[in-house]
Amino acid sequence: MVTGQKPFGNGMSQESLIRSGTMRNARKVEFPEKIKLSTSTKEFISRCLSYFPADRPDILEIFSDPYFQSSRKSSSSRS
Repeated sequence: MVTGQKPFGNGMSQESLIRSGTMRNARKVEFPEKIKLSTSTKEFISRCLSYFPADRPDILEIFSDPYFQSSRKSSSSRS
């Protein structure tokens, strides 16, 4: 959603994704070079889309993540 592309199998139909095993074999999120994202944004997205479910953060971990903590601090300092 951030880049306007699917994180895995961009440009492929759902049927093609399933048939080719793209989702099953997707180990790492690839970010388009033309889209400029901060390192912290890429790291956060990569953690959320980790291949191994046990490595993915739950909702409480997401809101405690440094990515959100830094954005809360910067938004509260603007108030």
